Amino acid sequence: MANVNPFSLEFGVQPSEYIDRFEELSEITEDFTSLYPSAHAYALLGPRGCGKTVLLNDIVDHLAHKDGWIAFNLNGKADLLSQLAGALSEKVQRSFPSLQAEFSFSFSFLSLTLKGKEKVSDIHVLLQKMLSTLSRHNVNVLVGIDDVSVNDYLGVFVKEFQLLRGMHLPLFLIMTGLYDAFDDLQSQDGLTFLQRTPKKYLGPLNLRLIEASYESTLGVSESQAKELALQTKGYAFAYQCLGYLLVKEGKTQVDEAVLSKLDHYLEEGVYNKLWRQMSGKEKEILSFIAQRGSVSNKDIFEKGLLTPSTISTYKSSLSKKGVVDASRRGYMSLALPRFAEFILAVY
Repeated sequence: MANVNPFSLEFGVQPSEYIDRFEELSEITEDFTSLYPSAHAYALLGPRGCGKTVLLNDIVDHLAHKDGWIAFNLNGKADLLSQLAGALSEKVQRSFPSLQAEFSFSFSFLSLTLKGKEKVSDIHVLLQKMLSTLSRHNVNVLVGIDDVSVNDYLGVFVKEFQLLRGMHLPLFLIMTGLYDAFDDLQSQDGLTFLQRTPKKYLGPLNLRLIEASYESTLGVSESQAKELALQTKGYAFAYQCLGYLLVKEGKTQVDEAVLSKLDHYLEEGVYNKLWRQMSGKEKEILSFIAQRGSVSNKDIFEKGLLTPSTISTYKSSLSKKGVVDASRRGYMSLALPRFAEFILAVY
């Protein structure tokens, strides 16, 4: 029987070998569970494959197992208010049977039907009554929504979330998304309060943890594991892909065959779509960086790509999208592994 590969090529699925984002998980869950939370909503932002969905699921699972909490994910592309009411009814029946007598409503709205003693004719009133009941019993609710984008369902839900929070009801929200998608969402009429929502831009994983992972799973030396970790630049999807390929091929070093397959997975999984979403100016900047490896502000100005008045805007945007590393003052380099090779091949 073949050995099970501890790494995975799937997005959003926690493989047996993975590196959690303990710092972000602890910060958000400790804030939500504090006596006076500083925020009732957080946004996890970053490029596809950086680990947003896994972190979202970790946070939801953590609070779902905590006393006094109901936590679950909803589908952001369907009727979120009906999903919320249905999920609350189901979770209370399963986890808080003592509340069923107070949590009995009769309501019909689109595809949702809840049967009970108290008749309710409005989804807003229903959610208000449900959350008020939970509040009296010191039960909090966390809703997770993965991969947010502008649509009517999400717009209605976010406005409703704001209304319910205005009533001081125990509702918390955590979302994941691409930088551009969330920026578009918070710019919609009535949703600008999202601009005040704390945002976590998920950067690279800790390279030392990747080294330790490769050293233990692949049986390589510390120096070999370090070289492998550097190949990933801390990008979660690349860490999984490279580990998966090495285990599958029975190798402990990166050769041309492994690099070729790694490039294929990165292109098909992330880079092709990422590149299509870039503006013409962004492509010019990224191509210039790919040719040089690292560029200074002066290099950008001399090339005529940007001016002193526009460079900060592009640098900030590309950094938040997770494609540029601007940690060194006055310089930019590419943040994603093998992205330079991809750009030079397509542009």
